[in-house]
Amino acid sequence: MKRQSYNPKDIEPTIEKLRMLMPYWISRDNQRIQDSEEWLRKIDDMGLKEVACELKETNRHIENRQIRRWKKIVPQDRERYPGE
Repeated sequence: MKRQSYNPKDIEPTIEKLRMLMPYWISRDNQRIQDSEEWLRKIDDMGLKEVACELKETNRHIENRQIRRWKKIVPQDRERYPGE
């Protein structure tokens, strides 16, 4: 994928917008994890261990993606913003 060049004046407003969007994205991902954990309990109770393992792995992937995304987009001021 070819990187696009941007005017330096546009970068800071974009970063600020991303700082506002990230908590929403993280919250949405967290809700997905909570929903899947409810299913995980049901699946586990049914004895579907292999499916439960796959769902646990999916949750770990979502959590790791959140952390990587947050660090990449907002590398500075991490103590000021949640999600790390």
